Amino acid sequence: MSDLSMQDLDHVIKLSHLEISPSRKDMYLKKLQQVLGYMDQLKRLNVDDVKPSSHAINQSTRLREDVVVPQPDLPLELNAPQWEAHSFRVPKILG
Repeated sequence: MSDLSMQDLDHVIKLSHLEISPSRKDMYLKKLQQVLGYMDQLKRLNVDDVKPSSHAINQSTRLREDVVVPQPDLPLELNAPQWEAHSFRVPKILG
């Protein structure tokens, strides 16, 4: 178990902007101590021969070929409130 105190828990609660009733603080303190206890167990594991990985399972990414596909001509100007020189005309926002 971790040596997390009630003052430490209050500090974490304050930093995380949580509101926890005093009656539930003991339960959360025990749960957080358990989590930190598990972390202590993990720190003691010997992982010298373990290769780092980015995923839990070995899986290659299946990518398709990047092929240009012609798109049909869309009459965008029909949806534009203002259309000028093949572009949407929008009101000036800055300056």
